[in-house]
Amino acid sequence: MTTFLNIALLSCVAIGALTDLFTKKIYNLLTLPLALFGLAFHAYTTGLSGAAFALSGLGVGLALYLPLCIGGIMGAGDAKLLGAIGAVAGWRMAVSVGFYALIIGGLIALFILFVTRRFSPWLSDMKRFLISFLVPGYDLQLPHLQQCHWMPYGPALLLALIGMQGGILTPLL
Repeated sequence: MTTFLNIALLSCVAIGALTDLFTKKIYNLLTLPLALFGLAFHAYTTGLSGAAFALSGLGVGLALYLPLCIGGIMGAGDAKLLGAIGAVAGWRMAVSVGFYALIIGGLIALFILFVTRRFSPWLSDMKRFLISFLVPGYDLQLPHLQQCHWMPYGPALLLALIGMQGGILTPLL
């Protein structure tokens, strides 16, 4: 990717991370133009193969996080932002950023649990769930997801993208 694309992508994802942090939303006003920019740029510079590159990145990015949106684990803005990342940087980058963002997001969630003093109850809840899931004869006890607090996921996507673009994280594919 060119320096121009890297800067444009990082700038837009940083804006998405900030709006997610402060307003709990990643706006379509950001994700749609970013995805269209990726599609237009790649189509203009490399023709039909560039358009296919951008569309495959968009589709893979959306598809990776769509089940998490449907399950209520994350918002649709997060999935659309990953799709836009894919439209600009390609499907391989979408897969890597999406995977690393899940890990980073999990670490942020654990940090929030520690800070809010909810780690111990969460750990007990997970222990009950795992025992009921793995040990035959126990009734399945699902975790109490209604007690979860909102967590901004845009910053995790930004950190994963920075890690990938900076060479700190290894591409998965």
